[in-house]
Amino acid sequence: MTDDHLDELLDAWEMAKTAYQQVLGDGVDRSAIALSRDKNYNTLLRAGQRIFLLGGASAVSLVARRLGKQSIEASAVHFERLWQGLLPATIGRTC
Repeated sequence: MTDDHLDELLDAWEMAKTAYQQVLGDGVDRSAIALSRDKNYNTLLRAGQRIFLLGGASAVSLVARRLGKQSIEASAVHFERLWQGLLPATIGRTC
């Protein structure tokens, strides 16, 4: 892994971490339409896509698990919905 690759991955992690906190504050149980209009959710989704491109599904799973532990309200299970399609099907069973 090059320094540039690692730098991009860490930037995506920071973007995901910040955006997830905002999405948590606004509520993760909103409708898909409401989420699609949310700037913070769109930032979180872009970060997840970037992480997937840089590190694959295993990197996305790791980030989801880590973000799911960052506060009392957080849960890796949220990412089954928020990052649907980017995660392996087993995320809820491994967290």
